[in-house]
Parts: sequence; structure tokens; C-alpha cells
Amino acid sequence: MPSFPDFPEFEYRARIQKAQRLIEEHNLDALFMTQAEHIYYMTGLRLHGIWGTKDRPFAVIVKDGSTIMISAKTMIKQVKETSWVDDIVTYPKGAVAGSSMVKAFEEHGLRASRIGAEIGYGFRIGMPVEDFDILRKKVGGEFVDASEIFWKLRMIKTRIEVNRLRKAAQITSRAMEKAFASFKEGMTERELASKVGVFMMEEGADFPSFIILFAGERVGYPDATKRMGGTTPLDIKIKRGDYVQLDCGASYKFYGADVNRLVLVGVQPTPDMRDLYEIYKECSDKGIQAMKPGAKAEDVYKAGKKVVDESGMKLTVRSERFGHGLGLDAHEPPNLAAGVTITLEPGMVLAMEPWGICNANGQELNLEDNVLITETGNERLTTLHKDLRII
Repeated sequence: MPSFPDFPEFEYRARIQKAQRLIEEHNLDALFMTQAEHIYYMTGLRLHGIWGTKDRPFAVIVKDGSTIMISAKTMIKQVKETSWVDDIVTYPKGAVAGSSMVKAFEEHGLRASRIGAEIGYGFRIGMPVEDFDILRKKVGGEFVDASEIFWKLRMIKTRIEVNRLRKAAQITSRAMEKAFASFKEGMTERELASKVGVFMMEEGADFPSFIILFAGERVGYPDATKRMGGTTPLDIKIKRGDYVQLDCGASYKFYGADVNRLVLVGVQPTPDMRDLYEIYKECSDKGIQAMKPGAKAEDVYKAGKKVVDESGMKLTVRSERFGHGLGLDAHEPPNLAAGVTITLEPGMVLAMEPWGICNANGQELNLEDNVLITETGNERLTTLHKDLRII
């Protein structure tokens, strides 16, 4: 039993049991995973710093209702202290991890087997290509796309996951409020973004998951944003009359928020920009109203798109997606997009983000809230108000 588990054993066992059922339903012999998100999800292994390295990959095999961890020998103490893994295979420092992975497959009867792996939508292999090539060549058998299994596991959040996502949204909301309240004219984008990050940590975040902030001429015109440094905060002073677009998320116990707000510095908006913002706000409201058990993901997009179509304004929509799922990743299925027929279920956490709506002048804005699907409807996790804010 780990000394410092990040979630209780009953949660771990439930996840493994569900994974095993899906393995059998898809006629697989095992699941093989290397991404930090999956290793954490399946075992609880908590190693913030090491995930950024490339020379000491981790891997987990799920087989017969249990987990096999493949880890560098130097990490064995942390593995035992934080994870619920059932079996550990190690490799020495400086060794080629792929060879130890082959050993693990052989010891657990998985040579020439059918293995589900992270080679489909939304995933990547979290280990050097050399190691993965060694594994496939020496193990033989077949490594197949298991993205459907991974997303079936992760789309419906447990009570523990929901609580962490709620906390992440609350932390993010409070940090944004404090950052807007602390703003002074002449502050740079980078300075304001730094305050957001500091306030996230003060409010209880493990770390800022991401902070996108841009202002002035970079707001409203997508081509200008790309041309003038993208969405990374720059050493550009924010002045009176500037719009500031802030898109950010705090991470709390590996689960992250994704919240977007627009503010205007010191003046009232022009009628064109006020009207455009109100469309975004109404799209968000109508989309959230459509978020309920039994609805399809595309219904949320359609509800928002209907606002645009019936606005009487000369608007175009550059995007066929008005949101996405949230969890261990900032963007997860289901996409709230045209043609996506995934049914919304209690436990899904979604980001409502009407995006790419342009007025006759080619301007576009953004607004994003985080929402939990409940048994009877939904709960908005973001605590910020949605009016255009003047700071």
C-alpha cells in the first residue's frame, strides 16, 4: 500500500476493473500506456518533475485486472510511495528502457499478443521512438489503436475527479478576479499574466496549467494575433482603450480548468464590439442550457449556432466546434461540434466555448465556462460573471 496515495484504493480498483472489461470487450490481451495522464489515472503515480524528461520513460500494462509498472530503478521509491501498482519491473540508470519493457511483456505472457496502445485520436507515445521500436519488434504481435477504450474510461468522471475539476475552476476564477482587480494601466501583458499565475498558486493550485494573454491590437483579429507574436504574453504595455483576452487554467491534483474572459481597459465598448460580445454571451448561455443528460454533443453546438443564425447581424462562424471535454487534459472528447453524436452523461465535465464568430469587420472574441453534467441538468463550475468587464 502506498504511503502517500493521491486517491483511495477503491478508486484505483474500480478504474482497473472497468479497464479490464473494456479490454475483453475489444478482444485485446492487455492495455499498454506511456502517457503521464494515463499512468497517473491507472496507478496514482505522482512525479511532477520527471514527466518532463525523455531518458527515463515509464510504462504501465493492464492485464487480468492488475497493473504492471515499468520504471527506472532510481524511481522505485517514488513509485512505491505514491502508486497503487500491483507489480513493478525496473531498468537500471542509463539502460535502454525498451529492453526492460520486452522483459515485462515476456514475463507476463504477452509475446505475440494483441495490445491496445496510445496510437489513436488525442494521444502520443510517451517514450523514445527507439524504445518503442525495440518493443514492437521483439514482442511481436499487434499494437492497435485503443483510443476508444481510453476515452471511455476518462470521459465520465468519478466523484473524486469532479471535485478536483470543480476546485480547479474555482481557483482559476478567483485568480482571474484578483488579477483584474490588481491591474494598473501601463502594466505589460507579461506582468498581468505573472499575477494570474501567482494568484493561482495563492488560491491553492498545484501549478498553472497554462496562461494565454494578449491585448490591444492583438485582440479581435485572428491574423493580427498570429502576426504579432501569437497568444504568448509579451512585454507590451496595456493602455487605456485596449481589450485584454485571458484564457487560462489552474491545475489541481492533475485536473485542470479552462476559462476565458475578455476585459476592456478604462472605456466603454463601441456598439459593434458590445453587440458582438453579447452574441458570444448568448451563445454560451444557450449552449449551457442544452447541456443535459441524454443530449448529443452536437446539440450544444446547434444551440449556440442558432443564436448566430437568428441574430439578424452579419456574422460568420469560422468554427464548427463550440467546446470540448475537460479532465487530465485541457482538451478531451467529446467535442461540442457539428456531427458529434456522443451522448452527454452525468459526470462529464465540459468547456463551453463559442469560438470563431466574426462580425462584418472580421472581428472575433472569446468566452469560456466549465460545466458539469449532472443527473438533472448541469452545474456551472466557473464562478466569474459573464458580462464584459471594464477595468
